[in-house]
Amino acid sequence: MDLSEWFGRRGGQTRLEIGRGTQAVIYRLPDGRIEKAFHDDVPDDLIERERRNARLAYEAGVPTWRVDEPAGPSAGRSVVGSFEAGRPLSSTLRWRPHRALPLIRRMARLHAQIHATPPDARFDKKSVSAEGALRRLRRLAPEADFDRVPQLIGASERGFCHGDLSPSNVLWDGQRLLVLDWARSGFGALTADAGRTAAIIFSSRRIGTPAPAPLGRAYRRLLATEYMAAYCAETGRSLDEVRAWAAVFLESKATSAPYVARRAGLTAEIVRLVQPAAAGR
Repeated sequence: MDLSEWFGRRGGQTRLEIGRGTQAVIYRLPDGRIEKAFHDDVPDDLIERERRNARLAYEAGVPTWRVDEPAGPSAGRSVVGSFEAGRPLSSTLRWRPHRALPLIRRMARLHAQIHATPPDARFDKKSVSAEGALRRLRRLAPEADFDRVPQLIGASERGFCHGDLSPSNVLWDGQRLLVLDWARSGFGALTADAGRTAAIIFSSRRIGTPAPAPLGRAYRRLLATEYMAAYCAETGRSLDEVRAWAAVFLESKATSAPYVARRAGLTAEIVRLVQPAAAGR
């Protein structure tokens, strides 16, 4: 049954819900496209950023969905564009670990492609302050040497950042990877953007295999390490810089961890990350 027949049998129903997240509900429309309808508590500027920056990335050749609706206040609180088939990459990493390493390296190269997008005056400027995180890190892991971290992260090159490139925001259709969710994108520190992704990979238990916790942590550490190495090989950027940013972003995960064992595991990872890359191998 095609879409037009499905909608025709439902007496004029105009859209079919196919997904729901923390920010929006995803509908399939009769013409085959997608409507991303944002929840009432999502700020208007995030919706406009999704609409504008997804289009800019698409025009720059980044594999992403095509946004069709016009930008501006008249567009409302929904974004309409092309339907893209596939499953979240996080699902493949969890249930098909034998495919994980090639895919995580491809995701790193895709992230490098996003960072190569030419600057545009319409990009929102994004800043990340690590000062508070560093104070908390020194209390969390007094045995670690954080003295070199401010110098490393202070030298970050700036450009177009996705802002939330997790495996959950990447689709895999068996052949290609495609990036979604541009609401937090903008102009910022590139290695901070890469470090945030590495921290997400390590800390997200949705990515780990359905195995005992120590095996899941080791698996996520392997994926995060491979991701950072592939990203730096593709871009020529400093691995120590990306690792330092990853430690900064892991701080909030560690300090808010509800269980002592999880906090200890994340803290140990932070200590490992702030070591020089050669010593951490």
